Amino acid sequence: DDDFETSGNPGRTKAEEAAAAVLGKAVFPQFKNRESGHTDFNDLHTTEGIEAVREQLVERAPPPAVGFTPLGFSDGAHFFLHRGSNSIKRLTSFGSADLFELMPLAYWETCYPGQKSPVNWEQAKSDLIERSNNVGRFDPLRIRGAGVWVDMDGSLVINDGNPRRENGHYIYLASSNRFNVSDRAAELAETKDFASLCEALKWSDPHSGKYLAGWLAIARIAGALPVRPHVWLTGESGSGKTTVMERLVSSALGTKSSWLHVVGASTEAGIRQILRADAIPLVYDEFETISEGTRQRIEAVIELLRSAWSPTSAVIAKGSAGGISSLYAINSPALVSSIRVVLSNDADRSRFTLLELQPHKGDRQHWDAIKGRLLRLNSVFGDRLFRRQINNLEQITESYQRLVDALSVHKTVRYSQQHGMLLAGYFSLVQDYAVTSEQAQLIAQQIATADTDIAERDDEECLSWLLDYNRTIYGDVGGERRVNVQKSIRQMIEDQDAGEIAQLSDIGIKIADDGKALYISSNHHMLKRYVFAGTRWQECWYRSLLRYPGAQKAQGAKR
Repeated sequence: DDDFETSGNPGRTKAEEAAAAVLGKAVFPQFKNRESGHTDFNDLHTTEGIEAVREQLVERAPPPAVGFTPLGFSDGAHFFLHRGSNSIKRLTSFGSADLFELMPLAYWETCYPGQKSPVNWEQAKSDLIERSNNVGRFDPLRIRGAGVWVDMDGSLVINDGNPRRENGHYIYLASSNRFNVSDRAAELAETKDFASLCEALKWSDPHSGKYLAGWLAIARIAGALPVRPHVWLTGESGSGKTTVMERLVSSALGTKSSWLHVVGASTEAGIRQILRADAIPLVYDEFETISEGTRQRIEAVIELLRSAWSPTSAVIAKGSAGGISSLYAINSPALVSSIRVVLSNDADRSRFTLLELQPHKGDRQHWDAIKGRLLRLNSVFGDRLFRRQINNLEQITESYQRLVDALSVHKTVRYSQQHGMLLAGYFSLVQDYAVTSEQAQLIAQQIATADTDIAERDDEECLSWLLDYNRTIYGDVGGERRVNVQKSIRQMIEDQDAGEIAQLSDIGIKIADDGKALYISSNHHMLKRYVFAGTRWQECWYRSLLRYPGAQKAQGAKR
């Protein structure tokens, strides 16, 4: 009640005190022609009608969210959702400055009045810790940032990065990576042309164009998908890799703030701290290993992306100098680009699809035509593509399941999931309906055959790389020269050159049986650190070489 006729107006006074206690706002009825006894909204209803009440209470802009919600504890830290900014506050201490992160001084003075000071900070600290402990352990998988998600009830949630008021089991945070959703979706004719452009590039594997198109189709909706596949774009100088990154990839992903683009010296920690809980694409250009330090940095990023591949992956725990760990859940699909490819174990190789571009030497007319099509792409198309893919989410999920079922007949489960998702994205660009079982079986058979051909080439490429490797030969009286391994082997067989024998032995190669047997070490440090450094064979050259026709595993060490 607005007791304007009563001394001290107790109704208004108490209402405003209650609002101040929770940093809220008291709302009182506004009358066009106020008369004696008109004090509350019921009086407004009887004199001016329900529409006047609705206009003042329902249609008025809601006040800003205030307050905080405890989210639990973990390893000496307590987590709270700050409703005003819709962000997570992590507290490891509870001094007054820390508590001001949650609420301003007026709140603490009202809720925790002290006897000798304005605020009883010890009681406030005790209550906060108790409320946090009552929630239980903090679960990072409940925290979701910008991106497209599926909620617990199956409903679609598009978190554009702006503060949200609605939170249930999942907490949808505000983010600096904000984006708008276009009102106009890309048409099928446009996306079919885009897919054909991806396929028109000169690839080592004819299916790579489909995989690139598929990744670009699903990258911005990956938070709502069963898996978040990664792709690795590679190619030597002259293959057009830079143009593809700058024109095709950049345009297809739309608004710059809706995806993260990093280069060169970017670290795992930096990427993790920018992405936080967002489900937005990561594009990492110049993902090169040129030294031991860069190799370690790249491997740390790959480890981070391994955890992002599946929404059900365990969280990442990172320690700090203070002995308190931090928990993270990464949700981003990634496209990385480099000349050299370094995937040192099967777990990483199964989560990345290699896309290798070939040089356009002698075929300038074809490349010029592609560049002309690339120049017509822009971020407006990327944003409209995003709108289309949101609309097609159900179709993509249905296609994915059928493709996984078909691929699993020929491949491992993870391979089927990785490539099934990329292909589901591709088919969403070229048709307006889910992949049929017949389509899925046909493409699975084609991929199984093509991959067998690629595997057969891998052993030849590995041996060719070894034989073509140029090593430095130092003379007895000074000077040096560069000689490739194949020439050294031939010279050693023909001349029985003791110097050549020693030089080859130093890099883990031995000739025996009068040149009829070539022994290659499976663990020699020179092969790992120099010969195969930065290649896909760096950790497993011996496996590829064992597939070469006639190759056998040697019995015992060869000295």
